[in-house]
Amino acid sequence: MPPLARERFRSLSKMLPVFFTFLLIIVQQGLDPVWFGIYVIIMSELAAITPPIGVNVYVMAKVAPEVPLMEIFRGILPFFVVACWWLR
Repeated sequence: MPPLARERFRSLSKMLPVFFTFLLIIVQQGLDPVWFGIYVIIMSELAAITPPIGVNVYVMAKVAPEVPLMEIFRGILPFFVVACWWLR
C-alpha cells in the first residue's frame, strides 16, 4: 500500500471513534446528524489545506515543483476564506 494511502487510513482509524462518540452527543441534543457529518467533512478539508499540516498543499507542491509553495497557499486563500465564512 502506498505511504499516503496508509497515512489516510491511519487518520481515519483515529477519527471514526471520535466521530461516533460526538454523533451520539449530537443526536441526544436533537441536532441533525447529516449536517454534523457535513460540518466534519468541511473541517477535515480545511485542516488538509492549512498549515501546519497542509497535506494537500505539499502534495500539490510535489506535483508541480515549478510553482512556489507560497503561490499555492495564495491560491487556496480565497477558498479558505469562503469556507470559513460559510461555517460561521
